[in-house]
Amino acid sequence: MSNMLADGAEVLAECMDDFASSEITYARGDDSASMLATIGDPDLEVEVDGELGLATRTLVFIVTVANLPSFVSSNPAVGDEITFNSNTYKPYPFDGIYVWENSDPYGKRIRIYTEKI
Repeated sequence: MSNMLADGAEVLAECMDDFASSEITYARGDDSASMLATIGDPDLEVEVDGELGLATRTLVFIVTVANLPSFVSSNPAVGDEITFNSNTYKPYPFDGIYVWENSDPYGKRIRIYTEKI
């Protein structure tokens, strides 16, 4: 018997890719690939240093793990680049050292936290 919730999470991931995603380009070094991502928290402003008044623009890219390019190996990292709407974003360690987290309890989709460069 299969896990109905895990199956539902997979169907939801497919629906998000089909109906609520945009094309992005994911790059690591000399490798790059186009893929689909749902864009979250558009232009959320995060204060980096209150004393200096610095802030950064962030986006969260929600991607289906199965669609990640082979060179990523399901582990987005600092130093990678994502291009979306002619803007470039770099993964940003939003919560500690990790730049991504599971978007659902079954690991079908992940959230990649980025900052605009």
